[in-house]
Amino acid sequence: MSPSIAIGIFGLIIIIGFLGEILFQYSKIPSVLFLMAAGVLLGPVYHLFNQNVFLSFAPYLSTLVLILIMFQGG
Repeated sequence: MSPSIAIGIFGLIIIIGFLGEILFQYSKIPSVLFLMAAGVLLGPVYHLFNQNVFLSFAPYLSTLVLILIMFQGG
């Protein structure tokens, strides 16, 4: 995977998270549920992302995601 594609994917993830935060701020539903559902839909359900590509940096990404979920959940 080229660096420009990886940066684009991360940018898309950030934009989706920001829009989800705005959407769920009004509905009082935690945005973490939306982000987890989006991850499941984009990965295992629709197969938009190749699993082998993300396995190389999965330990780093999973640590970052866990930290963000803990801060978001309070």
